Amino acid sequence: MKRAWLVVLLFLSNEVFSHSHIAIADTADYVPTYRISADIGTDILGYKGALRDAYGVPASLTLGIRMGQVDGKWTAGLRASQKIHEDYWFRGEYFFDGQVQPVNVHCMQRHTLWNLDLRRDFWNHRRITPFVDAGLQFSRMIAFMSIHDPRPAPRSDEEPLIRRIDLHRDLSRRFVLGTGFRVNLFSLENRGGNSRLNTSDYAFLEFRIGYLFGNSTSFLQIREGNGTRFTRPQDIDTLRARPSIHAPIDSFFLGITLGFHITS
Repeated sequence: MKRAWLVVLLFLSNEVFSHSHIAIADTADYVPTYRISADIGTDILGYKGALRDAYGVPASLTLGIRMGQVDGKWTAGLRASQKIHEDYWFRGEYFFDGQVQPVNVHCMQRHTLWNLDLRRDFWNHRRITPFVDAGLQFSRMIAFMSIHDPRPAPRSDEEPLIRRIDLHRDLSRRFVLGTGFRVNLFSLENRGGNSRLNTSDYAFLEFRIGYLFGNSTSFLQIREGNGTRFTRPQDIDTLRARPSIHAPIDSFFLGITLGFHITS
């Protein structure tokens, strides 16, 4: 009788141990695994009206990063690009040290874009993955001139900066809607044995088309062109008084990027 009870107790303890072991294995499957994507590419189009007429159809280099769960459908991304529309030097005159003196003037106009978006992927774990996304774009246009003393400095090879003058600043925002597809190019096996960083993933090539709509962008047309009458700015105040031009930014754009996934 005692032997029969001993057999029953051994059987029950084995069942409890088996079920508890299975439960631990099941919970491990729910530990989230995140993926970070970094890419570099170019955006073309995306400009309309006066801005395009003044500077043509610009293409800018873009840097992006995206994060989400490996098996998840949703990812969040951040992308930035920058385009310089004006960058030149000229000889002018400026009042300093008690008199009007010749100076070297550097003019620059820079357009910077930041994009924040939320993306929905379809058909994950396939060679071609279509997606749709929506987000916000922040646009910053800044034009400035820096006035330099052309006389040689006593202890420096650089021309000393007399003054920097901001000619124009503009910060606007707009909505972005996009769609496209990602093509997985190849995979790399993780041979380092690092359990925290898994590189057994793939590089990708991405094609995206989108539409911008929202606030317009204002800028300065510093140099003469496209029928704009403009005398060479020997007087600094003439350049500082240039009127700003408003350009609607609503338009389609095309993006092409090359990137790589890292899974942690």
